[in-house]
Amino acid sequence: MAAAFVELGENETALELAGLLASSAGQTAVTSAMESLLRDGNVGGALTKALEDPSLFFKIQDQKAVEGVWAMLFTSALTLGEQERNAVVDKAVTVLIGSGENAALRVRILSTLINMLRQSNTKVFATYKTMISYAADHGLGADVVESFAVAAAQAEQWGASRSERESLLAQFAEIASAAGQSSAEVLRWQKARIELVEEASSSTNSAAVALVRSAIAEGSVFRFDDILATRAVSALEKSEPGLFKLLQLLVRGTWKEYAAFTKENASVFSKNNIDQARCDRKMRLLSVVDLCSGKGTVGISDVQENIDVPADEVESWIITATSEGLLDARVDQAAGVITVSRASPREFSDSEWKKLAADLREWKSAIGKIVRIVDTSMTRNASGTTTES
Repeated sequence: MAAAFVELGENETALELAGLLASSAGQTAVTSAMESLLRDGNVGGALTKALEDPSLFFKIQDQKAVEGVWAMLFTSALTLGEQERNAVVDKAVTVLIGSGENAALRVRILSTLINMLRQSNTKVFATYKTMISYAADHGLGADVVESFAVAAAQAEQWGASRSERESLLAQFAEIASAAGQSSAEVLRWQKARIELVEEASSSTNSAAVALVRSAIAEGSVFRFDDILATRAVSALEKSEPGLFKLLQLLVRGTWKEYAAFTKENASVFSKNNIDQARCDRKMRLLSVVDLCSGKGTVGISDVQENIDVPADEVESWIITATSEGLLDARVDQAAGVITVSRASPREFSDSEWKKLAADLREWKSAIGKIVRIVDTSMTRNASGTTTES
């Protein structure tokens, strides 16, 4: 067959593709039609014809070879005019998502197509959205999570509108959550979605509510100041005052203030589907950290009063705060004190930035002293060696 197509060197990749399909599946009506179309120089028609029988592409046993065959089809498609190229791309995508068989392989092939399309940006955004949706539908969300950062950065360049990018970021959060990614990863995309929209709208309000609910519900999230600082979340003070107040308490409130709030606003928890017991736990831990912050020692009785628990439960709360990475502390039951070596700030305020700057200056000074000592020692050693020689 190769000899019959020597004159069509400009369509070399398409010819090679036709040959590979024919050799793997045998001569079929489709491969024969491809040959005929290629003899007439109709590359677009030949590629479209090949896609009429998707099984041709998957009869090759080696998956790497299957990916290579698809890459050849995409390479050939990129030589076509925009309209014809888009028609082939649309057909290829439809074929690839048309079956759940070898889903992981199909996701990799779609990823290859997206990488190749970036040269022209045509169809990239739509194809990318289709790929991650297909991956999520087939339990492969974790396989595409790593692509989110690049896609978020390039979506506008791909021609996506603001609303399309907002939808994409919401989809990222959903897929990350369903794929069992960390709460930080899920919140990252929820926050990015909110930050994208400059002015409050109904969709922004719902996104802000979803972000706050997720952050409060997630057991491993204890920092809320950055969420409170976003403009869309700030707008909840008017539209969702109860939820906004709860968030404020988690940022800088005391346990007693929180307890008083819960008595008067129990509906806030049920309305927003927030587990109050989990929120209680989080607030107690944050109150413990707040009490210990900036202190070397704290009385066990102070903690007991601060979070309203029996004295014999204080140690378990300190242990829990330590295991959550909020605190480094040791309880001395005999002395009735807690020795604190570190407490994470609930809110990174100006004073925290100043403290960090001071710590960095101190660290820089200490490093400078060590460097001078090492230099002096090396100079002395070098001098001693020279004298002996």
